[in-house]
Amino acid sequence: MPLRLSALLLLALSLFACHAAEPARSGSATLDLSIAPETRARAAEILEVARAREPGLTQELQALAIREQVRLHGLQHRLKTQKSLARKIQTYLVQGKAASLSEVVINDSLRYTFLIEEEPPGHYNQVARTILSTLESSGYRVIQVKNYWPRGDSYAGLNCVLLFSDGFPWELQFHTMGSLVAKQEGHELYKTMRLPTTGRRERRRIFDRLTERWNWVLIPEGILVPLSVHSTEVLKKYSRP
Repeated sequence: MPLRLSALLLLALSLFACHAAEPARSGSATLDLSIAPETRARAAEILEVARAREPGLTQELQALAIREQVRLHGLQHRLKTQKSLARKIQTYLVQGKAASLSEVVINDSLRYTFLIEEEPPGHYNQVARTILSTLESSGYRVIQVKNYWPRGDSYAGLNCVLLFSDGFPWELQFHTMGSLVAKQEGHELYKTMRLPTTGRRERRRIFDRLTERWNWVLIPEGILVPLSVHSTEVLKKYSRP
């Protein structure tokens, strides 16, 4: 599918999704977190580092997109907001994922998404592999590639964590048109499902609904072959709550 036509299709489907998506139930959509001043300060520090690195990284990725004839999607969201970052840090602390602020590691304060068409078959796999290899040649270190393409759960795509030379992490996702549209359609439901305030029965209902939608997304050719994208690649599936 030509890239311009794909962009128009994405816009149309996204507008439809905004009207079709089920609204979050009252009382379950917001996690009541008290954000401590030191948490806000830590979020500001992380964001300052991310902002300093963003222009150069964005330029590199834009050049890669042109070279590989793919699209960088959602560039307006490449930097996490300070409010969102502070909330994520506080959530990690509340859920026991980190014992202190100094132990909290946020991989997506700076995040990007490549949109790659699966045309011809195998193109998505080959381009994702090429992009990661090129980034490594440029001095970035790929430390994690989570391959969520196996069928039967509430998400699909490649989610990667890379490091700058000084160890600062950033996130890179790879999607097809189909997986990106499914992700956008289910975004609000997915956020509700992850909240601690959402009961197990409701989480299961949402998980099953999202899984049904994702089962319609075409799996790119060759993407389920172990280590076909990168040596750190791990096939992953979300478990039913």
